[in-house]
Amino acid sequence: MGPHEKCRRCQEIIRRLHVQEEGARIYCSECGRLYRKGAREVLDGDGTTVSEGPQEMISQCSKCGWIGKDDEAVHVKGAYPPFRCPSCNSRVYNRQDKADRTVKSASRPRRTRSQADAVRDLILERLDAGERKEVLDEHWHPMKRYFGERFDAHFDRFMRDYLVIELGYLPMKVNILDEFKGLVENERERSVKEIVSAIHQCSEIYCQLAFVSVEDRDLEAAIEGINKLEAEVAYPFLMMALNDHYAGLIARSDMLKVFRIIESYILRRYVCGLPTNTLNRTFAMLLGSIRPESYVESVMVAIASLGASRRMPGNEEFRRGFETRETCYTGTVGLILDRLENHGRREMIDISNYAVEHIMPERELLSQEWRKELGKNWRHVHEMYYHTIGNLTLVTYGPELGSSGFRGKQEMEGGFRDSPLRLNRGLAGLDRWDEKAIKNRASELSKLACEIWPCPSPGA
Repeated sequence: MGPHEKCRRCQEIIRRLHVQEEGARIYCSECGRLYRKGAREVLDGDGTTVSEGPQEMISQCSKCGWIGKDDEAVHVKGAYPPFRCPSCNSRVYNRQDKADRTVKSASRPRRTRSQADAVRDLILERLDAGERKEVLDEHWHPMKRYFGERFDAHFDRFMRDYLVIELGYLPMKVNILDEFKGLVENERERSVKEIVSAIHQCSEIYCQLAFVSVEDRDLEAAIEGINKLEAEVAYPFLMMALNDHYAGLIARSDMLKVFRIIESYILRRYVCGLPTNTLNRTFAMLLGSIRPESYVESVMVAIASLGASRRMPGNEEFRRGFETRETCYTGTVGLILDRLENHGRREMIDISNYAVEHIMPERELLSQEWRKELGKNWRHVHEMYYHTIGNLTLVTYGPELGSSGFRGKQEMEGGFRDSPLRLNRGLAGLDRWDEKAIKNRASELSKLACEIWPCPSPGA
């Protein structure tokens, strides 16, 4: 399309660009042209100068009334606005003629250019007019529909995860656009359209993880486990595993095993209090360790061989942390109690119908009955074990029972002896609840936890 063959929307775009900052870009969705604002000129998609409309920028000093062209004002590098009045040295602002001011006042306030806009424009710049509409209709707009209203909140995070998969390392957040530009410019085997198609495909998988939008119930439970651990750092690795499953490279059962291995790795590190600041780079590194011919085995070998700061804790370290770590004030406690309750069940219990209960209540509610139950060191026992797994369970009855004695919690309607939950079976037959009972229960639960979140055993 020549420079004079413009649709109705193009004319409005040209008027809008004359009041935009240099470098601004606007895409015409009707004819596929991309306009960008250069130094005092508007260029169409072919690089042709569009001469319609005023192009000369005028500055005015609001203090002394001086009016002149921008090149007549004093330019101060790094200042905003960058011009000073040559008469009184006050700040001066660009002003347009009456027609331009009318367009500017009628337009909406200009929003900050987002990372998504920058990525889209970078893609469109490298396509001809016919390809732009095709790419937008077949890939970009469907991708935005996956995200829905959450597009702006999630796109930057998604692009970083996509680049981890493509590049094999973790890019800095501030360098995402530069990294993507380098990827596009250095790509020799794929066209820009093929890269956009890969982004589109990855975005669908990212949304399945971030928004738990899958129909497979087992996969849904696996994704929910990752999200309850707030383990978004594992998304690039899990996106690759899901993509390989959809491509037929890995069976469904093996794909679910990979999810369980990653959940075990992250939860064991959390329980043992190991730092999380290395996990981003750890999962980027693990991407290069996958062997399609022995998928699960290669993942297990890669995790088992991680060094000291990235290691997966062994059973002894894990059990010690599981029995002693305070877990009540984290979202992870719901996942832990869910897995403990439903491990080995054919019919799963929905724990959303239950509340987390401290068997031994908070200190302010410790009655004389409870203090006698705990023994003469009741203060020490309460301080050491109140928030630990041995003192936590799930119940259906109301908060008014929180201060009840141990026997009251056993015998009441809906109490431990009347509970359908496996977590409460051991509590029904106890005579008292003291330090020994708490430690014994924690030990039993930690053994079960080692079965639920096992260490990788390559070759087993």
